[in-house]
Amino acid sequence: MDYKRNEKYFKPLKLKLPIILIIIGLILFFISPVVGVVVLIVGALILALQFIGRPSDDEFDKIAHSTVGDIKSEALSKLGVDEDEVKLIEPITFEGYDFHNISSQSWYKLGKDGNYRSSNYEGCIFLFSENQVYFYSKRVSLIKKESKINTDEYFYNDLVSAATTSEVATFKNNKGKDESYTYEHFVLTSTGGTKTPASIQTNDPSTEESIKGMKQLIRQKKMEAQNR
Repeated sequence: MDYKRNEKYFKPLKLKLPIILIIIGLILFFISPVVGVVVLIVGALILALQFIGRPSDDEFDKIAHSTVGDIKSEALSKLGVDEDEVKLIEPITFEGYDFHNISSQSWYKLGKDGNYRSSNYEGCIFLFSENQVYFYSKRVSLIKKESKINTDEYFYNDLVSAATTSEVATFKNNKGKDESYTYEHFVLTSTGGTKTPASIQTNDPSTEESIKGMKQLIRQKKMEAQNR
């Protein structure tokens, strides 16, 4: 992971100095061509260095997605569960930018495509056995070596709801002013009010279908328990 390159995605462009140098260089060129060219080159280099290596929105999305890796194998190993135990339905995987801090402050940016991105990314998976739901999530920073693993497991009868919910992230924009962004994430709630959040990509059409499938399975299992 090239953390320094990823940092460049979030850092604002500082155009004032290089533009001033380029203008001065053009003026000086007609007075002293050699000096003018030197100033022009310095201004152009300062400007170019800010763009060189800076990931585009699409490139940054690919970098973020690559952190999820083989999350199913990781989950089975961390949870200590055999794959044959969790074949009731296909595992459900979510991923998306995580707008919560891991330990240090995360960074945010509004992309050219109108979507907000964070310096933290999360991949998570739900595995389903006959009696339980297993949860594994991996949150990673894209700008420093920082990560957090969460695991949990629930009996179907202890689950109350599976739904998306909206939250607001507040951060400093390039002008140092507070800016708010409303985003959605998935929350699995169990008895006692325990909530298991998971970052999601709201523009992924499979997300809604996965949530519907999970709700249906939970309802079915709860009804089976009541009829026993």
